[in-house]
Amino acid sequence: MRPRNKLTALAAPICLALIAGCQQPAQDMQSMKPPPRPAELDRLNPWIGTWNGTGQMTMYTKEGPQQMNVSYSERIEWVAGNRFVQARSDMNMGEGETMQMTAIFGWDSDRKTFKVWEFMSNGDVSTMEMEYDEDDGHWEMEGRGKHFMTREPTQSEGTMKMVDNNTIEWQFTMWDGWKFKKLMEGKGTSKRQ
Repeated sequence: MRPRNKLTALAAPICLALIAGCQQPAQDMQSMKPPPRPAELDRLNPWIGTWNGTGQMTMYTKEGPQQMNVSYSERIEWVAGNRFVQARSDMNMGEGETMQMTAIFGWDSDRKTFKVWEFMSNGDVSTMEMEYDEDDGHWEMEGRGKHFMTREPTQSEGTMKMVDNNTIEWQFTMWDGWKFKKLMEGKGTSKRQ
C-alpha cells in the first residue's frame, strides 16, 4: 500500500470516531423539563396584588434640594410559569409629570440572590440585587443604573418592609457611580387595594 493510501486508511476511522464522539445523545421530551421551581420565589408571594402608594422624594441639584410628593398605582403578578414577578407602575411625579415602570424580579440560583431589572418609560434601565434580612424582617436592595437627566452611572440602596399583609414601607438613596455625591432619596408607603 502506498503511503498516501495508508494515511487515508488511518485517518478515516479516526475521523469517524471523532464525529461519533461529538454527537449529542438523543433527548426525549421528558428529559427537557425545566428544573424544579426554586422555593425562594415563594418569598415574593406577599407582594402579589394591586397597590396604591404615596411618597416623598428629594432630588439634590445645583440649586439645592428639590422636594416633591409622588403617588403611584402598581399591579404585581406572577409571570413565565410563576418563575418571575412582574410589577407595572404608573407614577405621578407632581406638576403633571407621569412615568411608567416595569420591573421583573427573579431568583438567581447561581448567585443565591434575587435579581431585579427595571425599565422606565424615559428609557432608563437599571439592575438590582435583593436579599431578605430574616433578623430585621425587611428586604435590602443594591442597584446600578444611569441618572435620568445626566446619563451618568449611579448606585442605589434601599429597603422594603411588609408592615402587615396590606402595607409596605420603602426607602431608597441614589448616589453617583462612585458613591461620592447623593443624587436623590425617597421614602413612602404602599397600600393593598
